Amino acid sequence: MSKESPFNDTHPAHPSSPADLSPRRISWPRILRVCLLFAPLLAIVLLAKPITSSIAGSAEQSASPSPPAALSKQDVILIWTAVAEQRYPVYAGASEVDTSRMRAKRKPVVLLDRSTQTCPVERPEKACGSNLDQKLLSSTAAHRFVSAKARQALLLANAAQVQVRLPESTYVHGASTDHVDALLTDINWPAFYQAYPGTAGYLQLSVPVVVDGSHSLAYAEQRCDGRCGTGMLYLLARTGKGWKITKRLELWVS
Repeated sequence: MSKESPFNDTHPAHPSSPADLSPRRISWPRILRVCLLFAPLLAIVLLAKPITSSIAGSAEQSASPSPPAALSKQDVILIWTAVAEQRYPVYAGASEVDTSRMRAKRKPVVLLDRSTQTCPVERPEKACGSNLDQKLLSSTAAHRFVSAKARQALLLANAAQVQVRLPESTYVHGASTDHVDALLTDINWPAFYQAYPGTAGYLQLSVPVVVDGSHSLAYAEQRCDGRCGTGMLYLLARTGKGWKITKRLELWVS
């Protein structure tokens, strides 16, 4: 008997049955069940990306705090008023009969009608009438007093002068900046005190800036003679009635 090799191509194949040769019918109910089974998974996949993006966006928004609202005109007036109403030094020169009494007595200050202006650090002598500049606000004391961001905002806010007007009060008298400048062209303080007798010199205020939603920062420069004056930083807190000074820093004194 001859053995047949399983790899013999000439070996006849087994014929297919008639059932194998007939076309298979499509089971629509089965396909429908499969579709219904995978439909929720498909929906989850399609919705996963938008939901993830939305969550990430919400996380970003909550992570980055919204910027504090800018100060209103009324806020600025209230801040100026709080700063202007402070007690300022009185110059008592050799011509005063009783210097101790003059120093003790409070006098009104002459408020200039234009704000201070930020000066460049490198500037010619007398090219700028204010001491407010980057160098002044870069001291260790200023760094401890308020953030660098707030100090930079103060410098930028005072790049140009604005009009300053407050209601007259017992200790705040308004005056024209041009008039005071003309009187002090040759540092003629006697002429100033002749025009504004019984005062504590003049005061010039900065444009205040908001530090956060409840605090603001302002600079004030007072001069009462060639060797009499102060430069102050004020941190104010918002209250139910306006603004209240909470901290102050003497930046310079003469």
